[in-house]
Order: sequence, then C-alpha cells, then structure tokens
Amino acid sequence: MLTITIPKNAPRGKELVAIPRKQLEALIESAGKEVGGKDILRWSREARSLKRAGRLSVLRSLRSL
Repeated sequence: MLTITIPKNAPRGKELVAIPRKQLEALIESAGKEVGGKDILRWSREARSLKRAGRLSVLRSLRSL
C-alpha cells in the first residue's frame, strides 16, 4: 500500500511530482556535480543514438524554449 501525504502549505496551482526517495537523493547529489568532458561525450553518444533511431527532433528555433 502506498500512502502520500501532501502538506496543507504546499503551493496551490503549482505542479506536484512524486518520485521515489532514492531517485530524489540521486538527483540532489548529481545537481552539485560539475559538468565534465565525460558527461559531454556521454550526452553526444546518447544524442547520436537517438538521431539514428529517429527519435531526436531537429531544433529549429530557441524561441519556444
């Protein structure tokens, strides 16, 4: 059984996301790390594999970001 408690002082009208605690801790830990050359190489490999699979769309404008 899963129980989620939402405090009354949670901001109204904002998005609420529930993730497992281990994932949250991993995100917090990775947020403090600096981006290095290995990270950039890994991201480029992932982008190339997505491109080959046809799942990577071409960015035409930064306006939508």
